[in-house]
Amino acid sequence: MFDELREMNNLINQKQLRLDELRARLTSMNIPISERVQTSPCDFLPDLMCEIIIIENELNDMIDEYAKMKESAKLKIFTLDNEKAQDILYLHYIQFKSYAEISRIKGLRHGTVRTIARRSIKKLKCIIDETL
Repeated sequence: MFDELREMNNLINQKQLRLDELRARLTSMNIPISERVQTSPCDFLPDLMCEIIIIENELNDMIDEYAKMKESAKLKIFTLDNEKAQDILYLHYIQFKSYAEISRIKGLRHGTVRTIARRSIKKLKCIIDETL
């Protein structure tokens, strides 16, 4: 569940980078208004625009799915009865903070954060398995 969330986040970021590259390419094109040259940028414009539209649509669908996955993960995290565990899992799996960052934020030792996270994930998996 949490691995899929992180993977989806990475895929969205990759697709957004590709979209940014295409848009930059589009805005950097010098399209002549006068006579067309045989290999003018206008020849590539329809393909570029089409690719941008396709990626935008794919990205929007992915973001919608990601939002649903993230909300589901948050709800599962907050089924735990330990507030400290909830905070640690939320920071790590929803906000993608490292254990080192979480230990600084929460004022806990790195090992303590890892232990709480590991134990909490085990509890969470048991809760999820019980509801299936």
